Amino acid sequence: PTTQFLICAGGVFSFSIVYGYTQELLSVYIAGRKYALFLATCQFAGYTFWSYVLASLSRICGANGQGQNNNDPETEVNRSAGIPFHYYIGLSFIRSMDLAMTNLAMQYLNYPAKTLIKSSKVAFTMLLGIIISRKRYEVKQFLAVGLIVMGLFLFLHADATGDAFFHPLGVVMLVVSLMCDGSLANWSEVLMTKYSVGQDEFQLRLYSVALITMAIAAHVKGELINGARLFFLMSGTVPEIEGSSEEDNAEDDSITWTAQRKILALLLFSTTGLFASSCAGAITKRFGALSMSLTATTRKASTLFLSFALFKNQCTVEHVFGMVVFLTGLLMKSICATTSTSKHFRKSSGSLTEMTT
Repeated sequence: PTTQFLICAGGVFSFSIVYGYTQELLSVYIAGRKYALFLATCQFAGYTFWSYVLASLSRICGANGQGQNNNDPETEVNRSAGIPFHYYIGLSFIRSMDLAMTNLAMQYLNYPAKTLIKSSKVAFTMLLGIIISRKRYEVKQFLAVGLIVMGLFLFLHADATGDAFFHPLGVVMLVVSLMCDGSLANWSEVLMTKYSVGQDEFQLRLYSVALITMAIAAHVKGELINGARLFFLMSGTVPEIEGSSEEDNAEDDSITWTAQRKILALLLFSTTGLFASSCAGAITKRFGALSMSLTATTRKASTLFLSFALFKNQCTVEHVFGMVVFLTGLLMKSICATTSTSKHFRKSSGSLTEMTT
């Protein structure tokens, strides 16, 4: 068990750090805070491919176990019917909006601010859970969310009043992204439970439709063909190629990026995010949500500090204090969620129903 946990935790750390590094590298330094929709298209392409691989492996591994727990007529009807396609269209639009707003926000914010805002999605998930699923939460969970919001406010205040790259429009875009993310999480849970669809199969269909949606949006905006030309066929960063920021390039002593290196960065960017999620799911399934919460919180702290170190983002005492308050609230929220899950599990210990966390 210890070896399995170390492997999974190592996967979460390594994949997440590589994903975060390549996202900031591609969005800020190589793309020059442009071509957000093209990057999102590449990301969906990678997610679609690996979701297909995981769904195929899931079908193969589950083939021998079929027929053992299929005695419920209602479940049989739902499984054979599947989720209606119009739901996938709606959810794929929400997922596309989520990823597009996240990438577009990098044009107005630095990576640490984006990471903290995106990590505060538990607040939006709780809000939408109350509205959509009519869930109830304990006072200590609201207290944890309050710490998250307070830490986020302190961090963004430090960005807004300092010399960091900051524009309020980026915050608005990430709020829209979080609303989409929270809505998607709640509706996905409802639909997968109702129609008895597995996670891998659901993600494959969702990402496939989202890929088409995002490719159309990128093409309409003029980023699809130009982005492919700038990233796949030409050497140099986008600002270097377009000659739009010669002054900035003169101050940048990094070497010019070749087309091959940019393609490698895109491959890592469109792969590691999904692999990190898979490792996180493995930790939750085998070692519990608390272990995953501790791993995720530590990983986010490491990613933030590495971003400050590698990309020379401004870091003040208020930044550090905001991050500490934020991560404390995030950890407290995770522990509260784990405790409530454990209580619910003990009440229904006679059931074999798998619980979604």
